[in-house]
Amino acid sequence: MAVADRVTRETDLADLGFVVGLLKVLKAVEAQQAALAVADRAARVTDLTSRSSVPGYSRSSVVDLLKALSDVGAQQATLNVAARTARETDLTSPYAVVDLLETLKDVGAQRAALVVADRAARETEPTGPYAVVDLLKAMKRAGAEQSLRGPNKAVGRVCG
Repeated sequence: MAVADRVTRETDLADLGFVVGLLKVLKAVEAQQAALAVADRAARVTDLTSRSSVPGYSRSSVVDLLKALSDVGAQQATLNVAARTARETDLTSPYAVVDLLETLKDVGAQRAALVVADRAARETEPTGPYAVVDLLKAMKRAGAEQSLRGPNKAVGRVCG
């Protein structure tokens, strides 16, 4: 598939929403090799911190990218993006952290989930009781019990 090969080599993959959409299309047309090549490049170059400028994908997030990478079977790229996400993503919103933790668990990125949980215990803003409860539950489901207790940890910050 010549077009898929060109897309793999020549397309700018900096835009997160574009990459999500491209991976979905490549999967739909069964261009597995191209999807894996795009996934590998995207894991290195896609901007994980900004929203997409692509119409229809403007609300795409790193969670969507992780799911798309996993859906095309790009496990190493998924783990690479998960590791970058754990280091780079803004974790101030408890609901965004809950979504991220659940996705990391679903795609098999346990180590990244633990890093996110540990960062979230220090950085997430406790905006309300339901958000806090959801966050604590997500941290527990992610296997991050060590991030829940102790000084500067989630329960200590919230319950003081």
